[in-house]
Amino acid sequence: EVTVTGSMALLMRMADQIAQSQFDSFAFAIAIISIIMVITLGSLKGGLMAMIPNIIPALLSFGLMGLFGVPLDTDTLLIAPLILGIAVDDTIHFMTHYRVDLARTGSISKALASTIRDVGQAVMFTTMILGMGFATLSFAGYLGMAKVGFFGSLAIFVALLCDLFLIPAMI
Repeated sequence: EVTVTGSMALLMRMADQIAQSQFDSFAFAIAIISIIMVITLGSLKGGLMAMIPNIIPALLSFGLMGLFGVPLDTDTLLIAPLILGIAVDDTIHFMTHYRVDLARTGSISKALASTIRDVGQAVMFTTMILGMGFATLSFAGYLGMAKVGFFGSLAIFVALLCDLFLIPAMI
């Protein structure tokens, strides 16, 4: 029986364990956040629908990494939880404001217009600041941090587009 030993073999096994752990944690976070969204929005359909624009940015980032041949490692796997947190925050602001306006006006179009006017501007400014902050990491000397900066920034901007265009289209 032949086994690989040494520090390099241990590092490779450790990296695989970290990657699997981060993937499992991301899946668990999606499940928990979905439950919280359902409870917060008071509707199974609304809560699950609100998760779609939150998952798309992370999936797009990982898809582009695969397309460009960027390997998943401990650095690039950090993107998903960061993006999920940012996207969920913006989506909750959007959806809760929409629900309040819908109850107040009784009109879907008036509630959407009010939500985009009131929440859209705040979401856009905070997302632009966060996205540009991540984009500056693209110039880091450490390649892992540069990948996190580039793909993280891209995902943050996609999350903004999902919140401002996809959510109203789904509603």
